[in-house]
Amino acid sequence: MGSLGNDSQIAARREMEGERKSANDELRSKDEPPQIHFFAKPNSTTLGTVLTLIFYHMMPFTTIPNFSLVYLAYYLYTRSKYIGLTAYIGFLLMLLVIPPYYSKTVRRRVRVLYEALAVYLPSAKYIIVPKEGLPARDKGYIFAIHPHGRMFYANAMFSQLHEIWRAPLKLTEGDLFQTAAGGFFNVPIARNWFYIIGIMPASKKNIVDKLRNKDHVTIAVGGVREGKCV
Repeated sequence: MGSLGNDSQIAARREMEGERKSANDELRSKDEPPQIHFFAKPNSTTLGTVLTLIFYHMMPFTTIPNFSLVYLAYYLYTRSKYIGLTAYIGFLLMLLVIPPYYSKTVRRRVRVLYEALAVYLPSAKYIIVPKEGLPARDKGYIFAIHPHGRMFYANAMFSQLHEIWRAPLKLTEGDLFQTAAGGFFNVPIARNWFYIIGIMPASKKNIVDKLRNKDHVTIAVGGVREGKCV
């Protein structure tokens, strides 16, 4: 009887120690800091990065592309009169009426262009992701970028490099789409390129359609008005 009593006490003690250890592990896991995921490698600035920032991310938002489109029309007119000008205008109109087309393959191939943004934006080189994933639901999530004026390019980087932070959040279903001001989609070439890489006008209909399809959406809360405060 005595030996059985000792064995019972030892077993009870081991069980209590096991419960205490599991409780401590659980508390320790809760106290652990969130996960940090970097969008770009440290000290990754190269000549290619600088050229990408200038010609892909900055110059298209200046007046240079608009002047180029107008000058090209004038050049074609001086060369071939109305024949070249008509063909040029017809081509631009065709780009405006082509239905939106999204290509996940193209989007993945050009993601390197958006890694350059993480080098340009020191405050957005990494993202802090909660340790626990987001709960599953029958609709997608809306991720808000704020302030838009302080992080003008953060919406593009956050959206195009979404695979880096979606996996830790366990958002495995659906895709993620970026929203932009509707005026961009009235410009030929820019409109078509935006659609191809997963950027769409920030309208209620577009956002609701994506959420119902279990896709996710990013929006810049401040919009164009706040974006001018860069």
